[in-house]
Amino acid sequence: MTTIASVIGAFLLLSVHMASANANQISIVTVEWPPYFSKAEKNEGLMSQIVYRVMQEANLTGQIEFMPWKRAVLLVQQGIKHVLMGCYSSRDKEFYLSSKIVESATHFLVRKDAKLSHTPITSVSQLNPYTGGMVRGYALQSDVEKGLFRRVNVNKLKQLFAMLDLDRINLIIEDPLVARAEWRKIHKDKPFPYISIGKVNDVSNEGPIGTLHLCWSKSSKLTNNPDFYQRFELALQKLKDNGTYRAILKEWGL
Repeated sequence: MTTIASVIGAFLLLSVHMASANANQISIVTVEWPPYFSKAEKNEGLMSQIVYRVMQEANLTGQIEFMPWKRAVLLVQQGIKHVLMGCYSSRDKEFYLSSKIVESATHFLVRKDAKLSHTPITSVSQLNPYTGGMVRGYALQSDVEKGLFRRVNVNKLKQLFAMLDLDRINLIIEDPLVARAEWRKIHKDKPFPYISIGKVNDVSNEGPIGTLHLCWSKSSKLTNNPDFYQRFELALQKLKDNGTYRAILKEWGL
């Protein structure tokens, strides 16, 4: 009887331990978008590095899984996965939104040897003569879009590099970190030939676009609890207060 009681006791203790571990384990999904989140980047990208460090501080465990964006959104909406990483604040009605993790700052990029490289963009009115290129699906403030002579949408950033080199567009509207990562992927050690002449959020009168957040599922029993994701928020704030967050940004040249 003593042996049976010991076995049952050990089993119950193991069950409690496993339940406790599962209560601290979250599943995170996102798309490949270097350098913010990507298996090819160190620490799986800038935002991934911050998220992993905050999870450690909050006593949470889990892995980031990469997949097509639409599938990632659906899985978190259904509660099959817990967290969608890298969403904009506009999704605040679909999910519980974290505070800003990082900002994907969109800039006006031109060739370093172009005449336009000496003309900083400081107002929407300056955009009128120019055709700007963007990757399809990206958000842009309406006053900036109306200010451009024309906006060209493409599927791949590398198409914009070619179009700018052929003078088919005057500038690329993109995050410089993303543009550099794409350039390295294509051209390896060849110097990055583009320069920023202005930040889109500084020009627009409609407020910033591009802050990246975590979106916590409202359909999951685990995350449909304010106390749960507040643990993450408190840990994030602690890392901002003690300088850890700033140090990670500095690692990435920000």
